[in-house]
Amino acid sequence: MRNHFQYFCIFSSKEVKYMKIKFLKNYNRLLAFLLSFLGFAGVCATGCCEYGTMEYGTPNATFKVHGTVKSEENVPVSRIRVVMRDDTSFSDYQGEYEVQYHAYCFEYEQGFTLEFDDIDGIENGRYSPLDTVVTFTDPQFEGGDDSWYDGETSKELNINLEEDI
Repeated sequence: MRNHFQYFCIFSSKEVKYMKIKFLKNYNRLLAFLLSFLGFAGVCATGCCEYGTMEYGTPNATFKVHGTVKSEENVPVSRIRVVMRDDTSFSDYQGEYEVQYHAYCFEYEQGFTLEFDDIDGIENGRYSPLDTVVTFTDPQFEGGDDSWYDGETSKELNINLEEDI
């Protein structure tokens, strides 16, 4: 009786080489399939929109919101954090702020949630946080390149925050 090692040694070096190549080809095919699937899934996770996968040449534009933050007594309020998607701004001493979002694969009627939050404590009074939606209905874009960049559009949003007691 032969042991397992002896059976393995029965194969010639050509047969062993052929088996290695066959194994590596199948392994490479499996890896290629998995990587292509993961690559496609990664693109869809970060770049898909309502119209399909974001690709080179996808229309894009910048949406800006600016305005003034005031108290109920119409006094400008500074140091209010304003957040619109991935952009954060703070109101200055005149209460003015500006935030923007660069959108890809957007609809021409676009709505964004803005969050206003008092972050400095009692230094200039306490104000209740406010979440509101600003809607761009049929926006007019300026500064586009007559290609894939439609340009930018802006909207003014002035708000009054309630004092937090």
